[in-house]
Amino acid sequence: MGSVNTLTTVSVLSLRPAVPNFSELFCQRYDVSPERYVDAMFWRCLHRRVWPLVPLFRLSAQDYFAADYDLIRAVGQLTTADDLPADLAEFQFHPGNQGFARRQLRLRVSAGRVTRLVREMLPSKARPPAIGTAPPSAR
Repeated sequence: MGSVNTLTTVSVLSLRPAVPNFSELFCQRYDVSPERYVDAMFWRCLHRRVWPLVPLFRLSAQDYFAADYDLIRAVGQLTTADDLPADLAEFQFHPGNQGFARRQLRLRVSAGRVTRLVREMLPSKARPPAIGTAPPSAR
């Protein structure tokens, strides 16, 4: 009986480094556990003047912040800033993102704050990361 040569193959995909998504980068930058990402992002992007009202709205309408949490979860999966406009459009037209308190009183997360955070941490085809700048975790 002769010996059989077995050839081990390595997937090319396994050699590429994994691209971190926004939630991973956010948790790393702000020293937040992945389980706390959604709440930490919510409070960071909420309009500050409405913080005292949040518990009241959570008690009166448990799904009041559903549109905000849907946006935060969707943004957490992004690996490039180029896909952010689609998530922001869904947020703008989300059925739960209507009414006086959300529109005029701004009792919701700030799309501008979400945008700033995403653009700070994720690359974009239109705006690649600057060469020679420190990664977000080193700043």
